[in-house]
Amino acid sequence: MKEIDSISELESIVASGETNDIFIFKHSSRCGISAVVKSKFAKWLDSIEDKNVVLVIDVIENRDLSKEIEKKLSIKHESPQLIWIRNWKVIWYGSHFEISQSNLNKNLVR
Repeated sequence: MKEIDSISELESIVASGETNDIFIFKHSSRCGISAVVKSKFAKWLDSIEDKNVVLVIDVIENRDLSKEIEKKLSIKHESPQLIWIRNWKVIWYGSHFEISQSNLNKNLVR
C-alpha cells in the first residue's frame, strides 16, 4: 500500500500503469470503523498474489484529494471506501463493511 497526497501523484500512477488495476482505499485516521476495515483489507491483500497498485488516502489529511477523486470518478465520498479503477474507469467500489473478504474475493479477484 502506498499513501498518496496529491492528484498529480494519482494521475501519474494511473498514466504509468494503463493495463494495471488500481485500488484506492480512502480512510479516516479518526474513525474506528475505518481502522478495522483497513486492517481487514490489508490482511486480504496479504492473502492474494496480486501485482495491482494499492493507494491509500487519509481523508482527514488530504480532504482536497478525496474531493477531487469524488469529482473525477463521480462517486460520492465515503470513508472507509475502496474504489477499483482501470484507466480511470470504475470497476467496483464499496464502503464500510461492504469492503469484506467475501465481497473482495467475489468482485475483485479475477
